[in-house]
Amino acid sequence: MKDEEILKKLHEFSEYLDAGNILSYLLRKFGWGCIKVLSILVDGLEGITDSILGVKTFFNSPDIQDFITKVQPFLYVLLAFSFLYIGYMLIIQKKVNREQIMINIFISMAVLLLLNTSMLKADKFTDQAIEAVDLNEKGTVSEKIIKSNITDVAQFDLTKWKSPKLKEPNKVPQKNIMMIDITEKIDDKFKVSKDKELSADGKDIITHKTALTPDGKDGVAELDNGWFDFFPELYYRWSWNFWTIAISLFVIGMTLLFTSIKLAKLCFELGFNSILAQVVAPADVADGQKLKAVLKNIVNTFLVIIM
Repeated sequence: MKDEEILKKLHEFSEYLDAGNILSYLLRKFGWGCIKVLSILVDGLEGITDSILGVKTFFNSPDIQDFITKVQPFLYVLLAFSFLYIGYMLIIQKKVNREQIMINIFISMAVLLLLNTSMLKADKFTDQAIEAVDLNEKGTVSEKIIKSNITDVAQFDLTKWKSPKLKEPNKVPQKNIMMIDITEKIDDKFKVSKDKELSADGKDIITHKTALTPDGKDGVAELDNGWFDFFPELYYRWSWNFWTIAISLFVIGMTLLFTSIKLAKLCFELGFNSILAQVVAPADVADGQKLKAVLKNIVNTFLVIIM
């Protein structure tokens, strides 16, 4: 490959060709350590979030159901008093919305008889909805973020260095992305696969760098051997968007933290509202507004959990 062609490719792929030195080596090591810590935190918070979703059925726990069973006699007494009050209203007051009262009676009876079953159905639907919108590949959220922001320079050789745009930045399985060595170098002896070496053009590109010629023009030069051959100047194999990865992991981590707290609150609200609905149902037959508000809150809670 001629110097002019090498220079053109070096400029075209300059974003991904990062020559190593001691400072960049240390910065990469430190940065990768920070990414690993953030990844562990995000994965832990993701696990906590998934675990909290498992307590949505708190409202159907044995203790809650035992409490409801114990108070049921009181609920039926309360329902009887509500019917007496409705009868009194129908006899004494002429301006009574009889149709609305019948609807309230139907809703109250449905709550007492079908609320638990309906909430279990809603819980199952919620799980299915969450699975339907989960577009992640096998692996964690942090692994997906890291994989999508790391480019394997060796992949350019497979496409004959035609374009810096790749269909996939690297071929590393998502679950193995944390196993890469971020300080790995690539030289003319590098093999893109077990039995395949770099192309001749690829070797020419990765062994040269841009430099000024004696007359001040843009030219190319061979990479240095480093300090007494101790730290040779070679390009790193992995090109990464450190700040994109770090900021994304931090934001995702904070989001998962606050989401976990919110989900825990919502899951226990479901348990509270399931009890409240069955207490309000027999007591609010005449008006029905309080029961509707509680039922609306239950539906909204399930929707918020999905979101």
